[in-house]
Amino acid sequence: MPFSRLENILAEAEAQKVIIPFWWRDDDAVTQSPALEHLLSISKAARFPIAIAAIPTGLQKSLITQVKKHPQASLLVHGFAHFNHAPADEKKAEFKAHRPLELMCTELQSGLQHLRNMATPEQLCPIFVPPWNRISPELTDQLRGIGFQGLSTFGNRQAPLRSDGLFQINTHIDPIAWHAGRSLLPIDTIIETIISAIQYRLDGHSDEPIGLLTHHLVHDGAIWEFTESLVNYLKMCEVINFIDVRDYLSQALSRTDRSC
Repeated sequence: MPFSRLENILAEAEAQKVIIPFWWRDDDAVTQSPALEHLLSISKAARFPIAIAAIPTGLQKSLITQVKKHPQASLLVHGFAHFNHAPADEKKAEFKAHRPLELMCTELQSGLQHLRNMATPEQLCPIFVPPWNRISPELTDQLRGIGFQGLSTFGNRQAPLRSDGLFQINTHIDPIAWHAGRSLLPIDTIIETIISAIQYRLDGHSDEPIGLLTHHLVHDGAIWEFTESLVNYLKMCEVINFIDVRDYLSQALSRTDRSC
C-alpha cells in the first residue's frame, strides 16, 4: 500500500502541532452478518470507534445484539426504508422534495423511535444519515424538532452548528468505485483525497473530523484489504486521533450549552 505518500502531509501536521481527527461511518446495516462482524473486528483491533448507520425498516434485533458486543460501535439512523423516490432523470434520494414534507417527517419520527425502542441509550447516537447523502433543506430544518441532534452526509460541511442547534459531521473518504464496477477506486485517487482533506484542515478551512465511509455489505477482497490497511496505518500516526461520534456530539452540545 502506497501510504508513504501520506508521510509529507503528516509531517507537516506534526510540524504545525495539529492533531487530525478521523471518524468512521458504515452504511446500510439491517441485520447481523459475517461481513459486519469482520468490519467490527477491524474496528476493535485498531481501537477505531465506528458508527453503524442502520435502516429502520427491516431492522432486525440480531443487528442490535451483534453491535452490543462491540462497545466501540454506535448506531445512527439511516433513512427510513432506503427507498429511492426520485424520478429516473434525477439522482437517487429518499428524502428530497419528491414527497410531502409532513410524510417525510412522520417517517423520520417513526424511524428514530424504532431505533430507540430496539437499541440501548449507549448504542444510539441521534444523528440522521440520509440515503445517498441527499436531503432537502426543508427537511433538514425539521430534524431538531423530530428529535435528531445531528446530520451526516458527504463532503465538507458549511458549519458545525446550524442556528437551530443541529450539528453536522460528514464523511469525506469513500474507497468504492460506485460507477466503475463497485470495487476499489484507484488507490492513488483515494490517497490524494486523504491528502487534500488533511491539507484543507492544515490551511485552517475546517476543524471537522475527516470521515471514512464504508459499506460492509458490498465490500470485495480489495476493499476489505485496503480498508484494514488504511486503518492500521493511521492508528500508528501520532498526529491522527480516532474519535467516537458519540463523544464528539456530546462535547459539541456541552460547548453550546456553556456558551448560552
